Amino acid sequence: TTTDFARRVRLGGNAMLRTQDIGSQWVDFEYERGVFDWNYLDRIIKPVAESGVETMFVLGGSAFMAWDDPKKDGRRRDWYVRRNSREARVHGFARWGAKSRIPSDADWIEHLTGIYAHYKGIVNWYEAINEPNLQLADPDDYTDILKLSYRTLKGLDPKLKVVGICATGDFGGQIGAYVEAIGRAGGFQHLDYMSFHPYDAAVDGLKVSAERQLDGITALCEKFRPGVPRIQD
Repeated sequence: TTTDFARRVRLGGNAMLRTQDIGSQWVDFEYERGVFDWNYLDRIIKPVAESGVETMFVLGGSAFMAWDDPKKDGRRRDWYVRRNSREARVHGFARWGAKSRIPSDADWIEHLTGIYAHYKGIVNWYEAINEPNLQLADPDDYTDILKLSYRTLKGLDPKLKVVGICATGDFGGQIGAYVEAIGRAGGFQHLDYMSFHPYDAAVDGLKVSAERQLDGITALCEKFRPGVPRIQD
C-alpha cells in the first residue's frame, strides 16, 4: 500500500521524495487545461508527507516532448504543447522521434498555480524540469522557463524552495557547457538549489574523471553564485 511505501521511505533514512517517474509529468494529471486528476499523486504524496518526509515535485517531466502521433498514448492529449506553444531545439530525445515545444507563459503559470493550490502546505520543494538539456537544447529557452517558474512560485509563497538546472551528462548532454550558459544568462539568481546529474562520470574510460567533472560544476556554481547549495542526484 502507499502507506507502507511511505513508511519504508522514512525508515530507509530518506529525507525527501523526488517525484520523477511517479506520475508528476504534466500529461499525467492535467489532461485538459485547468482539469486536474490528483488521485494517483495524492496516494503517494500525502502519506509521504504524513510520515515526515519532504516531497520535491518535479515540474513538467517530459512535458515539453510532443510526439508527432497524438495517438501514441490515448490519454496524453498534450494540449499545452499543441495549441499555444512554440517549437524548440531538442537534443537527447530526438533519437526517439520526439519534438520539443515550449508552452506559453500563461499555460505554464496556470499549471504551477494549480499544483501549488492543491499541495499548499504539503509540498514545499519544486524542481523546474528534469534534465532540460535533453529536451531544450538551447540554454536560453530553459533559463526563461526557470526564471518564470521561480517568479511564479515565489510570488505564491516566498518560503517555497525552487531547484533549478538539473542538467545531465548522459546521452551526450554536455552538462558543463549547458550550466555555464545558464549562468551567463542569469539563471543562478532564480533558484534556491542547483541540481545536476553527472551520470556519465560513472562510465569507465572517460577522458575526464568523475572528480574533475564535479570540480568543474563546483567552479561554475562559485563563478555565478558563490555558496549556492548543490544537489547531486
